[in-house]
Amino acid sequence: MAKQLYDYWFVQFDFPNEEGKPYKSSGGKMVWNEKLHREIPHDWDVVNLSEYLNIYTEKVFANNLGASCKYAPIEVLPRRRMSFNECSPIENAVSGLCRFRKKQILLSNRRVYFHKVCIAAFDGVTRDTVIILNPKNKALLEYAYQIVNDDAFIEYATRHSYGSEQPVLSWESAKIYKTFKPRNQLDIIYSKRICPIIDSVTKNELEIAKLIKQRDELLPLLMNGQVLVNSDLSAFQFCLLSNNSVNCTVCCCSLMRVWE
Repeated sequence: MAKQLYDYWFVQFDFPNEEGKPYKSSGGKMVWNEKLHREIPHDWDVVNLSEYLNIYTEKVFANNLGASCKYAPIEVLPRRRMSFNECSPIENAVSGLCRFRKKQILLSNRRVYFHKVCIAAFDGVTRDTVIILNPKNKALLEYAYQIVNDDAFIEYATRHSYGSEQPVLSWESAKIYKTFKPRNQLDIIYSKRICPIIDSVTKNELEIAKLIKQRDELLPLLMNGQVLVNSDLSAFQFCLLSNNSVNCTVCCCSLMRVWE
């Protein structure tokens, strides 16, 4: 939904005009822009990506990481997905580590054409194979994210990566990417509309992570017979036994029985 609205407003230029009608389709004035080699609305500016985003670099060492710290290297970042919940074991975090914060943008700088551009749902650490981006204006996070998530930026970043086996994108190349600076605070209006979607997505990713953890804890108990599932009951309580003196505990209105 967020991408569809972005495409409608900032690719097709059919954002609402003063009358609430689609701008370009309703005859809105367009002018040729030499920097972008295309027509854009007549009163829009063209700026570098650095107008919206800064690179964030906070180096951290493995011996300073706690056991609860979440480690999200380039391998766990999904393709063409707004956020993520998967992490690698913290003991795998050895070198080249960088800290990221919730609601920052993580952009893979290796093989950019894989299109790994995500908004962090939590604080954590990654490696220096990921570019961490901070919106200069927090109110424009949503718009700034869609700029770097757009296929046009991914194509630009791919062309400007260096190396043959695993092409690498540098921030020096990425930050001079040309993009729009719309008038009438259209970037802010877009961001406000999309903010609830991003909040919902990041919240859901955290919930998914909790469910995955619970699944991974329960599955071995199911496999070895410590847990029995009564599918005839619609509500349940899950009870864990803490000592060997009781062989079986059954909760009222329970769905699961836990055996010692």
